[in-house]
Amino acid sequence: MRTLNRAAGMLSLLLLTISCRVQFVADYDGQLANQVENAAEAVDYFYLTMAESTTDEFGARNYQFFKEDYLKIEVQLNSILRNNRIQPLN
Repeated sequence: MRTLNRAAGMLSLLLLTISCRVQFVADYDGQLANQVENAAEAVDYFYLTMAESTTDEFGARNYQFFKEDYLKIEVQLNSILRNNRIQPLN
């Protein structure tokens, strides 16, 4: 009986230690949150501008017509991604 209780206790302890995990979360970064918000606004503005300034013709929303805007948004998104990857290293 005693060995059964000991085995049950050890099993419980093992399950408890396996199921618990500590995960360190980086502090809130207000600057990063602002970057995300600004990028979301830029994407929204770009899409609405593109939708308003084009027709349903095939190719009207061709990449070449909006290349500069695509690049600006891609730069913003890459900056956010880079900051997110660097943040845990600080």
